[in-house]
Amino acid sequence: MNLYSLTIMDHYHHPRNVGKLDGATHKADEVNTSCGDKTRFGLRVENDKLKEIKHETRGCLVAIVSASVLSEKIIGKSTKEIKEMKAEDLMALIGMELTTSRIRCAMLPLLAIQKALKGGG
Repeated sequence: MNLYSLTIMDHYHHPRNVGKLDGATHKADEVNTSCGDKTRFGLRVENDKLKEIKHETRGCLVAIVSASVLSEKIIGKSTKEIKEMKAEDLMALIGMELTTSRIRCAMLPLLAIQKALKGGG
């Protein structure tokens, strides 16, 4: 097993920033109806910067790894930067080659976060 795989498996077995965020300023849920993956994010934003993030993600390896990696990588970023993230940006962060159907799994956490920042959920 190479380092790339070890990192992904570590995020899957020990996802980061899991749980409910007390005092969240933004919240949203998202469901992938094609496979049943579900995620819920709570964010604490101050001065247009993400200060804290927690998630509860249930689903496949791709959805869990995406939520974990994304939650680590976007802390400290501006809400504008996060809202402008696209699938390519996320794929570069998580470092996985995915089929079209699996990209939907990976995008679930980003869609939930962007929804929360737009006031949805």
